[in-house]
Amino acid sequence: MFGKIMTIFTFALMVFCTITFGFVKKNSYFGIRTKITMMSEDIWHKAHIAGAIATVPFDVILLLIMIFVEASETQLWLTLLTIIIWSIVVLVVSGLAVREDAKKKKIHEEKELKEQIKKESGYRIWVKK
Repeated sequence: MFGKIMTIFTFALMVFCTITFGFVKKNSYFGIRTKITMMSEDIWHKAHIAGAIATVPFDVILLLIMIFVEASETQLWLTLLTIIIWSIVVLVVSGLAVREDAKKKKIHEEKELKEQIKKESGYRIWVKK
């Protein structure tokens, strides 16, 4: 019985994540919070859209577990395994989805920093007229 309850609860939580990942704003409480996703709002949003898409197959898997697996203990273990695999897949997929954007942002920030250092150190750019 406990396995069935946990599977239903986990299924509801996964559907909630699938729906809300597309709408959640950058914050420090809910969502995929990694160093890369916290870089900007655009990267955050793109990672969460990819995470929501990656969550859909796991929603289906949990639904199939609820329908076809009758043993409560088996349901519990399959649900736990699904959660572990889902966590890894969502992190990998969201990381791959935003890797290029993160690289571009980092290069842009480094370029801006170098320009700011030049300005502050008295470096002058002479333009020929």
